[in-house]
Amino acid sequence: MHSGPFLLNVAFVKLGDQSRRIGFRKGLTELGINPIAAHMIVYWLSQDSNITPPACIAAFTGATIAQADMWKTAFSAFKFAKFLYLAPFLFGYVPAFSLNGSTSDIPIAFVLIIIGTWGYSWLLSGVWLERFTGGTAMA
Repeated sequence: MHSGPFLLNVAFVKLGDQSRRIGFRKGLTELGINPIAAHMIVYWLSQDSNITPPACIAAFTGATIAQADMWKTAFSAFKFAKFLYLAPFLFGYVPAFSLNGSTSDIPIAFVLIIIGTWGYSWLLSGVWLERFTGGTAMA
């Protein structure tokens, strides 16, 4: 196993400069990651600033249009976008996620990823807490 996607995620959070991201794709391919997956990792992580605080342009724009509290909207977007941080690891460690595998591996990987994403969303939504809180879900 290589730690390329993890190190890239940490570097994106720390550096944040688009010009520095260009060199990461080459570094990922030298670590043994498929070139297409490396491009997808770099692209995917470059988009997280659109919906995660403090520079969440899309969340702030949506809050302004909806006339809602900007920071509540930003943190709700962050909560629902947790999968955003899992996808680069899938690109790096599950070859079938970037369509690099056998005809049986790819559908199996996608079905498992869909089930895992649904379960992850269900857990984060708090709907399951209704049973414990007397019918009111936590927001």
